[in-house]
Amino acid sequence: MRTFQERFENGVTTLNVTRSWVSRSVAAALAEHKNGPSVLIPSKHKLISDALCIGMVDLVFSSTLLPAAQSSASDAGPTMFPETLYLDHGRLGLYVNDGSDLVGLYMLIMLFQQCAGIPIAESDIDQIKRELWEVGPSRLGLCFDAVSRPSSVARWDQGMLAVDLQLARRVDEAKGKRAPHVFGTPDRVPAMPDSSTLSLIENWRRSHYRKDSPLQSLMKRRLRSAVLEVVKRQVASYDHQAMTGAVLPTSDVSPSLASRMPLRRLTAYGPIPKKGAPSASSPGAGLEALAPEISHLGERIARLVVFHSKVYSKLYEVDGFLDNSL
Repeated sequence: MRTFQERFENGVTTLNVTRSWVSRSVAAALAEHKNGPSVLIPSKHKLISDALCIGMVDLVFSSTLLPAAQSSASDAGPTMFPETLYLDHGRLGLYVNDGSDLVGLYMLIMLFQQCAGIPIAESDIDQIKRELWEVGPSRLGLCFDAVSRPSSVARWDQGMLAVDLQLARRVDEAKGKRAPHVFGTPDRVPAMPDSSTLSLIENWRRSHYRKDSPLQSLMKRRLRSAVLEVVKRQVASYDHQAMTGAVLPTSDVSPSLASRMPLRRLTAYGPIPKKGAPSASSPGAGLEALAPEISHLGERIARLVVFHSKVYSKLYEVDGFLDNSL
């Protein structure tokens, strides 16, 4: 309450960004229902719930400002999140970072699989993911951020050279060009990968591993759809639990821990079961390899959706709040 009192005293009283955000999300939810198998018109409460799922996921995976925010910077704050999410800026910032990092991890795993040219065992993919988190920079997806400081990007680019090397080594091992090396063992220094393999990976990264490249945009859309699937399923489960009092199965990671655990710490904590993982949005999309990370991010966003809905859904359902022109 103190925070909102201070904003009121400073003249920040509008909900323009929130109104635009919810209205656009409701329009997207309506479009999904019209294209879905059901001919029934959803209730307003159901529509707002689905819209909040879509809206939260869009905030995480969008790299641009909300359209209505362009002229209301003083109202929304520097991050341009909706006003009703003012107290959740820190949490949303973590989710945005994790979304960018997940896009980066997805692209790197797909690059490895394409270069290897052979089926890769699930255990090997898990090992490679751990290696990329360990040898790479603290943020695999820093280059996808909407705004990044040049000095941070320069340090990030140096860190990504280690990622290129490790991927090239693993590609050579998969092709049988060199003996496998157990990452992290001190008995010997890993040999340099084949120069042609390393050059291929470096050139690919500099061409495609950048914000708004066609490939990055495609893979981000696939991930957004997969994460949204998890969010909707989790929110529906929470709603069912609230109505029936049933105890529903959750991740083996405790909710209090999972809500604040960054994506890169998943491996350090231990693997999350792949049960209920999202299906790939299209055949060969390769999302199965990222099922634990997708589920982890989706479950955290879903908790925020549920909490936000409990506080603000009645406001969003008030007649006249939505902007029907959007």
